[in-house]
Amino acid sequence: MKNLKGIQYLVLLTQIGLNMALPIVGGVYAGAYLDQRFSTGSAFLIFGTFLGVFSGIAGVYRLISLEFRKKNK
Repeated sequence: MKNLKGIQYLVLLTQIGLNMALPIVGGVYAGAYLDQRFSTGSAFLIFGTFLGVFSGIAGVYRLISLEFRKKNK
């Protein structure tokens, strides 16, 4: 049973990493594409990066708060 708890923590850590990394990478790629398409320098890249970071933080917050609610039941 103790081994199962370690695997659950590993899965949670992986989910946190993916919830943080994927929106940032998506924002960077979308911003770079829009900058190239509309020739705007790096305005969309910066905006996409910030949007990805904030989206990642919100996703991690939702994930952790859901885990705490499950644990306190």
